[in-house]
Amino acid sequence: MTAPRGRCLRQIQGDMAASNQCRGNDLVGLEEVFGVDLSTALKDFRAVSSPQDRATKWLAASVRQLTAARKVGAVLEAEPVVVSTGILRSLRDTERFWREVNEEFGLLGSTEVALLLGSRSGRSYAARLRSAGKLLAVKRMNKYLYPGFQFANGQVRPVISRLVAASKDLGKSESGVIVWLMSPTSYLNDRRPVDLLDSDPQKVLETARHAWGVEW
Repeated sequence: MTAPRGRCLRQIQGDMAASNQCRGNDLVGLEEVFGVDLSTALKDFRAVSSPQDRATKWLAASVRQLTAARKVGAVLEAEPVVVSTGILRSLRDTERFWREVNEEFGLLGSTEVALLLGSRSGRSYAARLRSAGKLLAVKRMNKYLYPGFQFANGQVRPVISRLVAASKDLGKSESGVIVWLMSPTSYLNDRRPVDLLDSDPQKVLETARHAWGVEW
């Protein structure tokens, strides 16, 4: 990968339409085509282009994707078994889901929850609420995070503890409750339960009990 950087810049600028078609492992091949690693190309683009330039933005996203792919690849190489495509797809979709929750409502840390609720107990306050069945959390990167839709006007929505209680009675996991709240359901005319937490929390609770109690 010793081709002149200028050549790489011209090629990428001239082939943006083709580059936009590249996904996943294609990025590795793209480096070979351009004759320089994408990280180097990105530095060059940032030196001569606006951060909002189309090619620069695409390259930045590509570098992030390639870096992530290499990290995942290193983990997979160390595994004694080959992970199936179905499992990899499921892991990808699960990660995308939690990122969407974070983007829409926030996934709050324990300290953020304490500040939001006006507690001086610090990080332990959220953990105590969760242990008492008053909050839902998901464990990510070895710590518990709390979806922001559980809070309103500086308080935990009262329906959350009732949903937690129902989930324990009906064998629904904590993460399963969060996924259900975020997903359209035919029980609510394809609306998401989370969108009714303000207007009709009782309806959400009744629907949850009915949906979770159905035997397939």
